[in-house]
Amino acid sequence: MFNTLFGNQTAAQVLWYLHKKSSGYANKMARDLKIPLNMIQKQLEKLNQGGILIAVFRGKTKIYTWDTLSPFYKSLRKLLNSRDQFAKQQRKDSDDGSHLTPSERLLFCERLYNELKSLHPQKKSKPFVKTFSSWNDYERWQKQNPY
Repeated sequence: MFNTLFGNQTAAQVLWYLHKKSSGYANKMARDLKIPLNMIQKQLEKLNQGGILIAVFRGKTKIYTWDTLSPFYKSLRKLLNSRDQFAKQQRKDSDDGSHLTPSERLLFCERLYNELKSLHPQKKSKPFVKTFSSWNDYERWQKQNPY
């Protein structure tokens, strides 16, 4: 939904990154988000020209922050906060255990394993042991099963 709203996935991820970190520069964003640098730079420039972000130089580094004077600032931050709340609720409601602590995850996995065992019980197989009454019986069997 946010990808459609912001135009593309990169724009949504850049805004989400800045929502979490409040400021950043293109190279770090590209590394953290695992998106090519030129795509990040294009989105940052578009958001800067759109009046959503401000670019400030610190030495040779161009740092982007929110433009708090922008008329869209409060509504955008509110929208991103609601996305954050929605994501937290999704994690709590999910059945995959992603919201659990490591010890709770271990118990969760054990419970899933036990449920799986009850759904698909496996009979223990008997080990293959062939007995022969004589050496001749063994040689005949070996000729029939050459491996």
